[in-house]
Amino acid sequence: MPENLGKVITVISTSDFSAATSQYLAMDLDANGKLVLPGAGGRAIGFLQNSPAAGQAGSVQIDGVAQAIAGAAVTAGDYLEVTAAGKVITFAPGAGHYTIGRALEAGAAGGVARFSILIKQYGGVV
Repeated sequence: MPENLGKVITVISTSDFSAATSQYLAMDLDANGKLVLPGAGGRAIGFLQNSPAAGQAGSVQIDGVAQAIAGAAVTAGDYLEVTAAGKVITFAPGAGHYTIGRALEAGAAGGVARFSILIKQYGGVV
Protein backbone atom coordinates (compact mmCIF):
# COMPACT_ATOMS: atom_id res chain seq x y z
CA MET A 1 0.00 0.00 0.00
CA PRO A 2 1.48 3.36 -0.98
CA GLU A 3 2.14 5.84 1.78
CA ASN A 4 0.64 8.55 -0.45
CA LEU A 5 2.28 11.30 1.57
CA GLY A 6 2.07 13.79 -1.27
CA LYS A 7 -0.31 15.92 -3.26
CA VAL A 8 -2.45 14.18 -5.89
CA ILE A 9 -3.94 16.10 -8.82
CA THR A 10 -6.50 15.04 -11.42
CA VAL A 11 -5.69 15.32 -15.14
CA ILE A 12 -7.52 13.91 -18.20
CA SER A 13 -5.66 11.14 -20.01
CA THR A 14 -5.10 11.14 -23.79
CA SER A 15 -4.01 7.49 -23.83
CA ASP A 16 -5.56 4.31 -22.49
CA PHE A 17 -3.90 3.54 -19.16
CA SER A 18 -6.70 1.21 -18.00
CA ALA A 19 -4.43 -1.85 -17.71
CA ALA A 20 -3.61 -2.66 -14.09
CA THR A 21 0.08 -2.43 -15.00
CA SER A 22 -0.31 1.30 -15.73
CA GLN A 23 -0.70 2.26 -12.08
CA TYR A 24 2.53 3.86 -10.74
CA LEU A 25 3.88 4.84 -14.18
CA ALA A 26 5.45 8.28 -14.63
CA MET A 27 3.27 10.81 -16.46
CA ASP A 28 3.91 13.99 -18.37
CA LEU A 29 1.60 16.51 -20.04
CA ASP A 30 1.05 16.96 -23.77
CA ALA A 31 0.59 20.35 -25.45
CA ASN A 32 -3.10 20.28 -24.43
CA GLY A 33 -2.36 19.65 -20.76
CA LYS A 34 -3.41 15.98 -20.86
CA LEU A 35 -1.60 12.91 -19.55
CA VAL A 36 0.96 11.10 -21.71
CA LEU A 37 4.03 8.97 -21.05
CA PRO A 38 7.25 10.99 -20.67
CA GLY A 39 10.20 10.96 -23.02
CA ALA A 40 13.16 8.77 -21.98
CA GLY A 41 15.18 10.64 -19.35
CA GLY A 42 12.78 13.54 -19.67
CA ARG A 43 10.63 15.51 -17.30
CA ALA A 44 7.53 14.08 -15.65
CA ILE A 45 4.85 15.75 -13.57
CA GLY A 46 4.29 12.77 -11.27
CA PHE A 47 3.11 9.17 -10.99
CA LEU A 48 -0.24 7.65 -11.90
CA GLN A 49 -2.24 6.42 -8.91
CA ASN A 50 -5.13 4.85 -10.83
CA SER A 51 -5.73 3.26 -14.25
CA PRO A 52 -7.80 5.62 -16.44
CA ALA A 53 -8.98 4.87 -19.97
CA ALA A 54 -8.45 7.51 -22.66
CA GLY A 55 -10.56 10.58 -21.88
CA GLN A 56 -10.93 9.68 -18.20
CA ALA A 57 -9.42 11.46 -15.22
CA GLY A 58 -6.06 10.22 -14.01
CA SER A 59 -4.92 10.75 -10.41
CA VAL A 60 -1.27 11.81 -10.42
CA GLN A 61 0.89 12.12 -7.31
CA ILE A 62 3.19 15.10 -7.81
CA ASP A 63 5.27 15.16 -4.63
CA GLY A 64 6.09 13.30 -1.42
CA VAL A 65 6.78 9.58 -1.06
CA ALA A 66 5.36 7.59 -3.97
CA GLN A 67 5.55 4.22 -5.62
CA ALA A 68 6.88 3.60 -9.11
CA ILE A 69 7.59 0.63 -11.34
CA ALA A 70 11.29 -0.05 -11.80
CA GLY A 71 12.43 -0.46 -15.40
CA ALA A 72 15.69 -2.02 -14.18
CA ALA A 73 17.09 -2.88 -10.76
CA VAL A 74 17.52 0.19 -8.54
CA THR A 75 19.41 0.51 -5.28
CA ALA A 76 18.21 2.44 -2.22
CA GLY A 77 19.68 5.93 -2.42
CA ASP A 78 19.90 6.00 -6.24
CA TYR A 79 18.72 9.12 -7.99
CA LEU A 80 16.10 8.11 -10.56
CA GLU A 81 15.00 9.12 -14.04
CA VAL A 82 12.10 7.92 -16.16
CA THR A 83 12.00 5.72 -19.25
CA ALA A 84 9.74 6.29 -22.27
CA ALA A 85 7.60 3.46 -20.84
CA GLY A 86 7.02 5.51 -17.66
CA LYS A 87 9.19 3.33 -15.40
CA VAL A 88 12.09 4.49 -13.22
CA ILE A 89 15.75 3.60 -13.66
CA THR A 90 18.98 4.84 -12.08
CA PHE A 91 19.74 8.39 -13.23
CA ALA A 92 22.36 8.68 -15.98
CA PRO A 93 23.68 12.27 -16.17
CA GLY A 94 23.60 13.78 -19.62
CA ALA A 95 21.88 16.29 -21.84
CA GLY A 96 18.12 15.94 -21.67
CA HIS A 97 18.16 13.67 -18.60
CA TYR A 98 16.32 14.82 -15.49
CA THR A 99 16.09 13.20 -12.09
CA ILE A 100 12.56 12.68 -10.84
CA GLY A 101 13.35 11.36 -7.36
CA ARG A 102 15.47 9.24 -5.10
CA ALA A 103 14.94 5.56 -4.27
CA LEU A 104 14.04 4.90 -0.63
CA GLU A 105 14.40 1.16 -1.10
CA ALA A 106 15.84 -1.28 -3.61
CA GLY A 107 13.62 -2.48 -6.43
CA ALA A 108 13.87 -5.26 -9.01
CA ALA A 109 13.09 -4.71 -12.69
CA GLY A 110 9.32 -4.75 -13.11
CA GLY A 111 8.74 -4.44 -9.36
CA VAL A 112 7.21 -1.57 -7.43
CA ALA A 113 9.56 0.47 -5.23
CA ARG A 114 9.08 3.44 -2.90
CA PHE A 115 10.87 6.65 -3.69
CA SER A 116 10.81 10.30 -2.78
CA ILE A 117 9.64 12.59 -5.58
CA LEU A 118 11.92 15.58 -6.08
CA ILE A 119 9.94 18.72 -6.80
CA LYS A 120 12.95 20.24 -8.56
CA GLN A 121 13.99 18.22 -11.58
CA TYR A 122 17.69 18.61 -12.14
CA GLY A 123 19.43 18.20 -15.47
CA GLY A 124 22.98 16.89 -15.49
CA VAL A 125 24.92 15.74 -12.45
CA VAL A 126 23.07 15.70 -9.12
